[in-house]
Amino acid sequence: MDKESTVGYANHNFSDKPLVNPSSHAIGEQDMDPKNIYKDSKNALINLRAGGEVYSDDPRIAAINDEIINMVRNLEERLGKAISILEDSAEWDVLTCAFYGETNSGKSTLIEFLRLSLDDELKHKEQTIFNDIVNQFGLSEKNIEDTQEKLKRAISDQESLLTVNKQEADKLIGELSFLEGKLEKLNIKFSTAKKNMVFYRRILLPFWKIKEHEEIRIAKELIKNKVLEINRAIESGEAAVAAVNSKVESLSLEMKTLTDSLDQLRKYKDGKIIGDGRSDFTRSHHTYHLQSKNGMHIDVIDVPGIEGNEQSVSDQIEEAVRKAHVVFYVTSKASPPQKGEGNTQGTLEKIKRQISDQAEIWAIYNKRITNPIAMASQELITDDEKKALKEMDYVFRKELGETYRGHMSISALPAFLVLAKCLVPLSPEQRGKDKFISKIGKEETLDKSGANVFLNFLLMEFSKNYKLRIELANRNKVDSVFKFAIDNIREIIDDRLIPLQNQVKLQYDGAKSNLITTKKEFILSLKTSLKRHLMIFENNVRDYMYNKIDSNISGDDLKRYLTRSLEDQSEEFKKGLQNSISHLSNDFERQVSETVKKFKEYTASIFSQFNDSINKFEKIEHVVIIETDNGISYMGLAASVAGGILLFWNPLGWFTLVTGLISVASGAYKAVRSFFSKE
Repeated sequence: MDKESTVGYANHNFSDKPLVNPSSHAIGEQDMDPKNIYKDSKNALINLRAGGEVYSDDPRIAAINDEIINMVRNLEERLGKAISILEDSAEWDVLTCAFYGETNSGKSTLIEFLRLSLDDELKHKEQTIFNDIVNQFGLSEKNIEDTQEKLKRAISDQESLLTVNKQEADKLIGELSFLEGKLEKLNIKFSTAKKNMVFYRRILLPFWKIKEHEEIRIAKELIKNKVLEINRAIESGEAAVAAVNSKVESLSLEMKTLTDSLDQLRKYKDGKIIGDGRSDFTRSHHTYHLQSKNGMHIDVIDVPGIEGNEQSVSDQIEEAVRKAHVVFYVTSKASPPQKGEGNTQGTLEKIKRQISDQAEIWAIYNKRITNPIAMASQELITDDEKKALKEMDYVFRKELGETYRGHMSISALPAFLVLAKCLVPLSPEQRGKDKFISKIGKEETLDKSGANVFLNFLLMEFSKNYKLRIELANRNKVDSVFKFAIDNIREIIDDRLIPLQNQVKLQYDGAKSNLITTKKEFILSLKTSLKRHLMIFENNVRDYMYNKIDSNISGDDLKRYLTRSLEDQSEEFKKGLQNSISHLSNDFERQVSETVKKFKEYTASIFSQFNDSINKFEKIEHVVIIETDNGISYMGLAASVAGGILLFWNPLGWFTLVTGLISVASGAYKAVRSFFSKE
């Protein structure tokens, strides 16, 4: 058989894609015990908040620092809870594999195959009870079939006897009716003869017997005998019926005992966890503890289906996946999962949401085969299915990244059937087992179904580095908690803060341009006003002195008049210039105030919308400070706060965050001081 047709991981083995060494992660790198990842993570959260506490007498710095600390504390609480949940469900000693997928995809069948192939203590106990019940009640196929046949014959005998008895009764009753009719006719004949007799003969009739008397006597005797015969027949028939009824009842009771025993047997049969076709047969997850011959322990989790009434089992699905180190996505379709349309979430979106944070994900195509002829006559996977499975690999790698390792193919039902030892006699499963054993054989069925390849992969590949797998999976879950928070914050920055920055910058540039223009116009007006008042000063002094000169004053008087005129006009110049400057300053202040007011109102509206949109995020809370009265650089402050959150997860080392938060507070303070330059 073509191995590539059965297993799709030929080019995705761990030699080509080695597991990432978790020791390279920052979490826990100060402590060599990997289990301390949770303690180290929580300590880092505490250190992060403590490092951002900056004390200052400046109320603006204190307010900004409080906002940063509150935001970090908010994140610390949520992330701390998530880490605690992971810590409570973490398994560090036994590799745990979750079998996850669509409803009725064969997850439980695949798990039953593994339970039969490996050492499962619970399975051994169930099989022991099963065999005890079989031995106690003789639940062999031969005994059941013999009892069924005996009961069938007894019921047939019962029906035949009842038929014979009825026929005999009908015959005797018919004969009795004939005799009674004959007697009635004789009585009529006797009455007629008696009426026709002469008087004296009628008187002597009691003493004088006629032939009618004898005929009537004989008829009555015959009727009496016939009644006795009928009674004897009834007694005989009732005895026979009682005997056969007793036999039927005895066999029916024996059959009921067998049937009840079979019902009891079904509770411990191989495959009892396999669904019966009903949606959501598996309502809660269950873990089975398995052990290989080389001593390796493996826990497998049977996860409820994701395409049934998922709402009723969502907690069970999330809890099961959270415990797992490896997730096997099981599907009965050789095609990629369907995407959703519009607001409707498809299977692919469910898979990505529920298992994307896993360190290792495999897909298993579980092909449905119930006829051994179909398995014997062709390869397990057709060419069309191979193409479809390659497309599935492509979609999963695109959506899940390197955590997706590839696919495998198997037909779990035939493999389970040929390994099953405890099946209910005469059940469909037993008949299916008999068909595969007789047509193909046990070993060939295990080979053609891909079961042997899958089992060898599970044991050989996982046994090499299962400790590393466990460590990587547990660390990856913690990484994912922080990555999720960071991705949400980055989403806020990309979708909210950057557009906000652009809007505020546009308004800021406009306001700044207006203020610069207003300032230039103000300075120009001041210069113009100064020139005008200087000109008035000069003209008034000149006119005054020309008039005095025309009056032929002496040189001493000229000097005295000039001094007086300069003093007088200087006072007028000062008053006029002050009035002009006051008027121009008022206009300038009004224009500046209007520009700043419009800017403050617009930016306040922008930030209000921003806060409303942020509050809609389910997972991330964000606080934006709006202090328009203090002239704050809104985007600088928002970026400082957001930057502080992004520092929260640093793969190069969490413990540098103490100084980082101090820088954040400093940057926020600078943002307050940077609204306008003194120019």
